[in-house]
Amino acid sequence: MRPSSFHPTSLHAANGTRKYLTIAERARFMETAAWTGPPVRPFCLVLALSGGRLSEVLELTPATIDAERVP
Repeated sequence: MRPSSFHPTSLHAANGTRKYLTIAERARFMETAAWTGPPVRPFCLVLALSGGRLSEVLELTPATIDAERVP
């Protein structure tokens, strides 16, 4: 079902599905990630906390992270 107010920056995809997790879903995702080990846990935490797209987080390498600019 497509929302009547569909817009490219909306919370829903063109097919009507949500693009983002709810607060509760995000909390469960992060709780589950906490029980995993490398490389899954850091990947999941960067994905959840950065707002990056899956493809963007998959492209990260130590060389692409500027540790001096990280708050």
